[in-house]
Amino acid sequence: MQRSLKAAVFFCKMLSACTCSDDPAQAITFENAYCEVLTVINQANAQVMLTCAFCAS
Repeated sequence: MQRSLKAAVFFCKMLSACTCSDDPAQAITFENAYCEVLTVINQANAQVMLTCAFCAS
């Protein structure tokens, strides 16, 4: 028997960039992102499988 769960995850991802201007504040950019994760749990052996169902930035 398997159980499944689809969850929406909102997170902030960090993107690194060039520091050509010698300003370290410009080297890191934060961007909002969204992903839907499908989790399937096999109850017979407790195996868990994660699958990205949809991702957007």
